[in-house]
Amino acid sequence: MTQELIIKFFQNKCTSDEIDEIIKWFRYDADKNSAHLMLKQIWNNYSTEKDTFKNIQFENILDKLHHNINIKNSEKLQGEKDIIHLPVKRRYNFRTVLTRVAVILFIPLLSVLIYTLVFSKFNNNNSNNIIVDNNTTSYIEIEAPVGSRTNVELADGTKVWLNHGSKLKYSAQFTGENRVVQLVGEAYFEVAHNPQKPFIVKTDKIQVTALGTKFNVMAYPGEQIVNTTLVSGKVLVEKRLNENETIKICEMQPNQLVKFNLKKNTYSCVATTTNKYTSWKDGVLIFDNDPIDEVALRLSKWYNVEFVIENPKVRELVYNATFVDETLFQVLELMKIATPITYKITNRKKMADGTFSKRKVYINLKNNYK
Repeated sequence: MTQELIIKFFQNKCTSDEIDEIIKWFRYDADKNSAHLMLKQIWNNYSTEKDTFKNIQFENILDKLHHNINIKNSEKLQGEKDIIHLPVKRRYNFRTVLTRVAVILFIPLLSVLIYTLVFSKFNNNNSNNIIVDNNTTSYIEIEAPVGSRTNVELADGTKVWLNHGSKLKYSAQFTGENRVVQLVGEAYFEVAHNPQKPFIVKTDKIQVTALGTKFNVMAYPGEQIVNTTLVSGKVLVEKRLNENETIKICEMQPNQLVKFNLKKNTYSCVATTTNKYTSWKDGVLIFDNDPIDEVALRLSKWYNVEFVIENPKVRELVYNATFVDETLFQVLELMKIATPITYKITNRKKMADGTFSKRKVYINLKNNYK
């Protein structure tokens, strides 16, 4: 493992083979003394470029991070005592494990890399971690890569969980009358209470305003339905006409779901079980009488695959299940048992640029089903 490859990884420039190399390194070598020395050297090299970091103790931070990882693992094992798992053999997705470890282990290093990606010799046009406008206002952009989830605590104490393939952009320090964030994809918010400064989540088509509350917003690009689920508190949901104009949709109460249909320009506000729409942040997928179309859409994001429904009658089926960290193959096998479907998975193809295409999952009806 080299310093250059680690830097390349944080710049999101690794090829598939290089990612495989990093996965193996995380599995077998990342906790060795040589690896610690290399990371410390990277830390020291970057920290000299910014006085802000000169008093940070690398070893102390690393020890605390390892301690927190162990605590999280213990808490997860303790919490799983109350979960009933289906009798399937568990296989771990090491690409997901890599992302989680990278996010936790390299928090201090990321801070420096974010700075250097913009201002140092490693700057490039594709870097979008920090954006500086003409008024010297800095913005931070957090992204949860496909196949992973991540969470962050904002400057005001608000906690945010980002779902697969989602992005959040916000000011490094909330100034002005409002706390504004911009969301692409899906996120769960636990907003720090501040009556004097409302918290506003802006998506492409809607915005949600809160003072101190817990809610989920799903607004993936290209999809016709935008969802907002309120767990506690109160939020105002509005349709965005442009950057400065909005139209009120509704004021939500706890345990309500608002579905806004962008194509039809209609919305509904109904009572719901919020856990179904928020459990993803804890690694749990819940389906409750959901049509196969919706199931396929959620699974496609979760596992970074493309679903193709070959028989239109499949769309008439509904599905009930709860999954906790199951692999795609395990999920499809359980769907095959619970519903009259068959499936076929294609392999990924290597593209000219070295990347790989998405796998496709073809869904069809069993031959004896009418």
